[in-house]
Amino acid sequence: MGKAYVQVYDKLRAMIEEGTFPVGSPLPSEPKLSKMLETSRMTLRQALELLHEDGLLKKVKGSGNYVQMRDASEPPALNKMGNPIDKSLTEKYDHIETEFWFEESNDYGREIFGNTVKEYVSSYQYYYCGKKLLAYTYSAVRVDILERLELDFHDEDTRLSFLLHGIYEEAKRSHIEIQMDLNTVCLWPVPLKEEDRVSFMLEKIYGNNYELMACNKHYFMEDMCRITIESE
Repeated sequence: MGKAYVQVYDKLRAMIEEGTFPVGSPLPSEPKLSKMLETSRMTLRQALELLHEDGLLKKVKGSGNYVQMRDASEPPALNKMGNPIDKSLTEKYDHIETEFWFEESNDYGREIFGNTVKEYVSSYQYYYCGKKLLAYTYSAVRVDILERLELDFHDEDTRLSFLLHGIYEEAKRSHIEIQMDLNTVCLWPVPLKEEDRVSFMLEKIYGNNYELMACNKHYFMEDMCRITIESE
């Protein structure tokens, strides 16, 4: 714990907790902060990285490091059943825009569900904070599952409630695969800056007897995504 960057980390953390840098405020620029703390830029960056890992800072592109409130409760983890969007986004969405349609079995449907599923629903969920798109999900859901649960998928509230929460109550297990090396920027539905990156998460949701109920493709802006995995 005698390393220089740990000492700088301790100083910065104390300043945050004492209110020198309140929640929501930006930290001074790195040159100013280095001078204030009498440390090198390299040491400062190592300390800042630790504060990011602890959830005390958030990096905003083109603007710098901002102090954020750390959730004192148990962090949501991907190895517990639930919506990965809610578990991974570092910024809260305030509304969701949707679109959906029914599809008869096609090559894509057969690749996901096999030859026995004759119809499925394609649905998009776009997560916004104001006009800012934070993430979106493409969902493919078996129609026979919806019929079995007597769900009216034409009703938006029913559809969203099921896709965001209800399906996880019906599920017995899910499989999540995070693919960091895919070039998914081209799949983002609004223009991005050249340096922006998009993270991709494939989720398969299973019911009784390992029956595949749905397949979700989640897309996040990389700087708005924080993934937590718990182990025992």
